[in-house]
Amino acid sequence: MRGFKPEEAAVPVALFSVIGLASCTLDSITLCKVVTYTGGAGSVLLVLALLIYINPERWITPGTALLGSATLVAVVKVLVGAPRPPPESWLVGAEGPSFPSGHAAATAAFWTLAYLEYRRPALGIAGILHTLAVSTSRVALGVHYSIDVAGGVVIGSLSAALLREAARRWLWHVLGLSIASSLALALASPGYRTPWLLAAVAALLWILVAIRGSDGRRRVSINSS
Repeated sequence: MRGFKPEEAAVPVALFSVIGLASCTLDSITLCKVVTYTGGAGSVLLVLALLIYINPERWITPGTALLGSATLVAVVKVLVGAPRPPPESWLVGAEGPSFPSGHAAATAAFWTLAYLEYRRPALGIAGILHTLAVSTSRVALGVHYSIDVAGGVVIGSLSAALLREAARRWLWHVLGLSIASSLALALASPGYRTPWLLAAVAALLWILVAIRGSDGRRRVSINSS
């Protein structure tokens, strides 16, 4: 879609994030729940699918990095095995161990990749605000501790940036490792549904890359709009 300008999405996202951040801080639970859902794996992957549909040449590589980051976060969750806050404090449903926060990590990873792809300051500001709002919502809704969301932001953003560079050179390898790791994690922790979702999406992306004939070495120009 040639007319797509990513910075046009920055203003509404930033405005929504500021309102959401205020709602979570002021204990407006309904809107705070809406904010937290925008950082869930399903929501982030849906946006990723839309971006790949709009511009597959540009978003297949960062999409692979995003899946790799989410898989890494899931692995760390299971390995650390940190308990969540007491269930009686939960105001939304939650699954899996507590550290790091998957919502905070996925949001931070997505916006890190979006900024690296387009280099627009507006996207950076919107990403920071949205990540802060989602992270705050996870603590306000009682399903995470502050250390969980802080760890999620750090792990999500750093792993996404590093895996983006890896995927630009070894796309097939990163995709394959994501699929294998997700499946292994799903089999090891059958009650944890997120690895199954990640494995399915990574497999679909693998098929899409194969259909498009990518050789896994495609370079993405980070300076083009």
